[in-house]
Amino acid sequence: MSTDRDVNRIVRSWLEEGVTALPDRVLDTVLDQLPATPQRRAWMPARRLSDMNAFTKLALAAAAVVALAVAGLYLLPRQGGVGTSPTPSPVPSPTPTPIALPASGPLQPGTYTIDDRKFTQATHFIFTVPAGWTNTDPFIVKEGGQPGEVGLTTWVVSHVYSDSCQHTTDTLVNVGTSPDKLVSTLVALKNRVVSQPTDVTIGGFPAKRLELSLPAGLDMSTCTFGAIKNWPDTGPDESGGLCCGGPGFVDVVYVININGKPLAVVARHLPGSSPQDLAELQSIVDSIQIDP
Repeated sequence: MSTDRDVNRIVRSWLEEGVTALPDRVLDTVLDQLPATPQRRAWMPARRLSDMNAFTKLALAAAAVVALAVAGLYLLPRQGGVGTSPTPSPVPSPTPTPIALPASGPLQPGTYTIDDRKFTQATHFIFTVPAGWTNTDPFIVKEGGQPGEVGLTTWVVSHVYSDSCQHTTDTLVNVGTSPDKLVSTLVALKNRVVSQPTDVTIGGFPAKRLELSLPAGLDMSTCTFGAIKNWPDTGPDESGGLCCGGPGFVDVVYVININGKPLAVVARHLPGSSPQDLAELQSIVDSIQIDP
């Protein structure tokens, strides 16, 4: 049987080692020394500490030290080492609140939304614009009217002219509400050079990307109204539509499948468009968010 000095030494050794569990030998030693006392009823008078013998006092004191040490270990921080603070959680950056796209005029850098489904097939069509851009309806443009012009527009397309140069009622093709039919009709266009469609994602939705350029040597003066025209307004409404690019212009068309309905996003640039402006145009495309 351990003496009072042995108990003190064991407890002190256990506390200095910094362990997190009480060794069985210490627990057994303390329990062996404690007298078995029946549970007292509430009305029984509590025994005075002075009535206990010296060994019982020592055993209870040792048990109390052990209990306090264990409690202290459980209250220590669980993260970080000695002398370090827990790593704070990163605070998410606030998402800019989009504002309605003005009808026309210069645009401040920021995030804009178009909330008219007849233009976007969506409740909210959101995008971010750098400095130097202007809304000219239907395009937002930079370097408008200049050889380096770049621009972006959206279009809900129901019909396409099969011949971009001879855009008359006789050449209208009804694409309905099928994204695939719109893509295949664009691929088959006459008097345009059309790239093979590639799969992309725009605003979280699947899309096809096509580049529409002009054939070498095309004389646009031979075209209807002396202009190239891709499609009329929805309906078809031939009084409007997407047309009239300058010499050598390129339309990058993204046909987005929004829950089975097609939306065309057109990023247009001219031969004189600078790499910086082309990068800004692409950044606007990449920033698109769609809430259908």
